[in-house]
Amino acid sequence: MMKVHAGPGVNAMTKLAVGTEVRSGHYFCLGNWKLVTMPTDGEPLPDEGGGPYVHLPVVAVLLLAPVMGGAFVLFLPFIGFYLVTVTAARRAARALSGSAAEVAAVVHPGWVPGEAHLTGRRPEAEEGRTAPVTNDELSELARAIEEKRREDE
Repeated sequence: MMKVHAGPGVNAMTKLAVGTEVRSGHYFCLGNWKLVTMPTDGEPLPDEGGGPYVHLPVVAVLLLAPVMGGAFVLFLPFIGFYLVTVTAARRAARALSGSAAEVAAVVHPGWVPGEAHLTGRRPEAEEGRTAPVTNDELSELARAIEEKRREDE
């Protein structure tokens, strides 16, 4: 069985590990700033993920408790504003992340030197072409346009 600590003669600032069997009294958790009261002798200090404990005399508890309560009351509005801001920012980021990915896919379909993707698709997908347009085809198309213009006049 472990030795029981925090009796008379033990320094009040001695750090006690989680699970240490202690005498009844008040203990302050340094990690999460929680004040723990141990009602009976021989009970182990609880593991609340806070870290080591420090034994506090009754006079220190009477002075520390109102200070901790006052700090809580003082910072409570700021904590509320912080939580509202963080929640709103997360929701806005979540809402914009999906549409940003869609816009990025349209704006940047993949870079290939010498190709223009004005419609967001490659020319092969639009017309079924695999080769670029030749000068002969352009000349033929220009002639067809001129003929249509003459017919419309």
